[in-house]
Amino acid sequence: MYPTDMPSQPDCRRRIGPFARRWMGRTLLALQSAALAAALGATTGAAMAAEQPGGIPPNAHPTPFGSGWDCDRGYLEEGGSCVAIKVPENAYLDASGRNWNCKRGFREVRNTCIEIKVPAHGYLSDISLDGWECERGYRKTRDDCVAIDVPKNAHATYATYGPGWECNPGYRQSNGACWKIVVPDNAYPLYGAYGPGWECKRGYLARGDACVKVNVPPHGYLTWSGDDWKCERGYRREKSSCVKVEVPENAHIDYSGHGWECNRGYGQVGDRCTLLSES
Repeated sequence: MYPTDMPSQPDCRRRIGPFARRWMGRTLLALQSAALAAALGATTGAAMAAEQPGGIPPNAHPTPFGSGWDCDRGYLEEGGSCVAIKVPENAYLDASGRNWNCKRGFREVRNTCIEIKVPAHGYLSDISLDGWECERGYRKTRDDCVAIDVPKNAHATYATYGPGWECNPGYRQSNGACWKIVVPDNAYPLYGAYGPGWECKRGYLARGDACVKVNVPPHGYLTWSGDDWKCERGYRREKSSCVKVEVPENAHIDYSGHGWECNRGYGQVGDRCTLLSES
């Protein structure tokens, strides 16, 4: 077969019509124009931001709302610019990023952080003005911790006032010493510095230097304090016993539990309840 006899190759340009060619040309031109405008706009915007007084200064960022700006963490605003915060040695920026605090073991003195000198038998304290406190059994005296003289049958306390010690349970302080408290039967010693130094157990009542048993009658019970008794609901107290409350017809036990009252629609007449229309 001769070359002139071979079938001709299809012309791809013929498959794209004139309308499609015009549309592709316009689209390409529009993309080129948009890219050029973006580049020019970025350059112009950067130049305007640098020139106008309302631009964001170095070490700042736009505020989340509005058109203002805030200084970055570690900087403070001064005269429309952001100045770095001078953090002294042995200090750190606080959570706000606008101030600084001294590290633990240091305290602020004239915008510097000076090491806290803790004496023997002392420890660092965040609530003390001096930055330190004495251990239990020692008392602060200016720059030292002096041992407290704790008497026999006593123990040291954390209190920064008073003698710095208190008597053990079962002992009472007097004239700088701890004296044994005589605790009667059916009682136990107390920590308090006042009163007899003991208290009766539940079910006993203090009388003089002794604890007397509380006699609870039938249908009675001990009160919350444990040194007296009350009658159950439906009974009333008479001397040393609980007497049943006699409830008449058309009545019920009242709110106190130790008396009665007439039902609704009835009125009390003596020891009975009658209809209100009959009274």
